[in-house]
Amino acid sequence: MKISELLTQLEWMKESYGDLDCAVYDETGIQPLRSLKVYSLQDFDFGRIGGRKAGDRLALVWSKPGIL
Repeated sequence: MKISELLTQLEWMKESYGDLDCAVYDETGIQPLRSLKVYSLQDFDFGRIGGRKAGDRLALVWSKPGIL
């Protein structure tokens, strides 16, 4: 998903439901959204991401505490 697509979806949610808090659900439960990081994808990262290859740049949102 492109950042512009995410912004469009978030804007629709804001208009429909108000300015909600953001959180990520992972294996440890619901966590507050952490800082964004620009990352170059490696072959061993996160399994396969459709249409992406090693070296592609991604904006990652980390959900685990301590990872910024």
